[in-house]
Amino acid sequence: MINGRINWLLEATVYVEIQDAAGGLHRFECILDTGFDGDIALPLAAIRRLGLVLSGRRFTILGNGDGVFMYTYVGTALWHGGQTQVTVLQTAGESAIGMSLLENNTITMQVWDGGDVLIEERARL
Repeated sequence: MINGRINWLLEATVYVEIQDAAGGLHRFECILDTGFDGDIALPLAAIRRLGLVLSGRRFTILGNGDGVFMYTYVGTALWHGGQTQVTVLQTAGESAIGMSLLENNTITMQVWDGGDVLIEERARL
């Protein structure tokens, strides 16, 4: 179970820990972005701090409808108490978690400033 909060902009946020190249953990506050179909998006400064290696680029449609190529990196995140490999997209904006990482989870939100966010992993059969 992952806990977070609704911020004053009514964005659902959670903290995610991502491993750097030496195995150390760094904590990032990320918004839950249902319009983002990837795993995690981080600004270049965070990617450099983690020492992630460039793995390629992908074409992405932004929220405003513009299509752009974004650089991708491979990283490891702690998610529901275990390590999971994630694709990290380089963004000029804020850190975000996308629907690919949220797949097979139930999200419960109290949508007011300071409200709780709860991400629960779907039970595996």
